[in-house]
Amino acid sequence: MKHKIMYMISGLILASAILLIVLITFWYAYPYKPLKVNNLSVITREVRRGSTFIYELDYCKKGEGQVQISRRFVNGVVYSMPDIYVLNPEGCRIINIGIDIPHSLPSGEYRLEIDYSYKVNPIKVVTVKVMTGVFLIVD
Repeated sequence: MKHKIMYMISGLILASAILLIVLITFWYAYPYKPLKVNNLSVITREVRRGSTFIYELDYCKKGEGQVQISRRFVNGVVYSMPDIYVLNPEGCRIINIGIDIPHSLPSGEYRLEIDYSYKVNPIKVVTVKVMTGVFLIVD
């Protein structure tokens, strides 16, 4: 009787370990696609420091959850902006997004590089990277 209970307990532990390994492998290997960017276009081709740069984002989002958005102005040198966290609704839409140009940003031609990071499960974060076309920052 004592051996039978020990065999049952060890069988349950082994089965649980196998299920856990299968679950973690699925979480890690599944090709999640939480966001599809159809188009990213610049609305404000020329913008002054201290004013608002506007771009248009055409996207489709699957699933619910918070997104971390990292934005960087790139012109050979990278100028990072603070990350923001947003709850975007599921579905497809086209929106205009504004971002304030820092007064400390030098004049010149730039691109805006954007990373959308989604925590799709307890062990995986999926990041979608996009970049706008060229725009000009003037004094």
